[in-house]
Amino acid sequence: PVFVEAMVRWLHLTPVEAGYVQAAESLGKAVAAITLLFLMHRFDWRRLVRIALGVLLAGNLLSMFATDFASLAAIRFVCGLAPGIVVPIAYAMVGMTAQPERNFGWLLTTLLAYGALAFAVLPGLFAAAGMVGGLAFYALFAAVGWSVAGAVPIRGNEEAAQTGERSGSGPG
Repeated sequence: PVFVEAMVRWLHLTPVEAGYVQAAESLGKAVAAITLLFLMHRFDWRRLVRIALGVLLAGNLLSMFATDFASLAAIRFVCGLAPGIVVPIAYAMVGMTAQPERNFGWLLTTLLAYGALAFAVLPGLFAAAGMVGGLAFYALFAAVGWSVAGAVPIRGNEEAAQTGERSGSGPG
């Protein structure tokens, strides 16, 4: 909601256009998540997460320069692909741990804390720096995620066992 309001206020999109931009991003998430469902076993998870977070970082930076509805919607669609990749892999990683129920609780707690931080900080960032402020916040979180992506296993345990590969330094 804060991002939609910012698009209306600082990019002068209509509320309908801003809603379509947000819908384009959500569509990107859905397309990536559904595609990943069928292809997850074929790819190196760590590389996928790093690529996705790199795309998200670049997309947020590019969004700072978008001046019209069509270009912003296209960039945000591509940005949406990243969480559509990262979130399912994160859930799969939690399922691979020794205590998945507890760790899923920690994952949800972390997501809620991020949401609370975003709702507390974003209005001030948008007010102080316009769209650049809020998009910089999103880019910063993508960069932080990218910096810890080395902890993502290369594959799920079952696939690694079948292929004889080590899973990497994933959670345990």
